[in-house]
Amino acid sequence: MFGVIISVFLGFILGRFANVIPMNVVKKGIMGFICLLLFLMGISVGSDDSILASLGSLGIDAFVVTMGALLGSCALSWVLWKIFSKQFTESQPDGQGGEQ
Repeated sequence: MFGVIISVFLGFILGRFANVIPMNVVKKGIMGFICLLLFLMGISVGSDDSILASLGSLGIDAFVVTMGALLGSCALSWVLWKIFSKQFTESQPDGQGGEQ
C-alpha cells in the first residue's frame, strides 16, 4: 500500500512541476491501464477453480447483481470521465490541457 501512495505522489509531482507528458497521452494511458487491470482481474478470477466451481450454487441473482454493479460502475465512470475531461479542456486556453 505504501508503494501505491508513493507512486501517486510521484505522479503528482511529475505532472505538477515537470509537465512533460501531453494530457492526451495521459488520458489514453489511464484508459489503457484500467483496461489492463480489468483484463488481469478477469484472468485471476477465471483461473481460480474454487470460484468457477461455485458458480452453479451462486445462482442467477448473484450473477445479475454482479453484472449490474459492473455495468453501472462502467457507465458512471464513463459519464464522469466525459464531464470532467470536458470541463478541464474548456478551462484551458489552448484546449489541450497543461500550462502555457
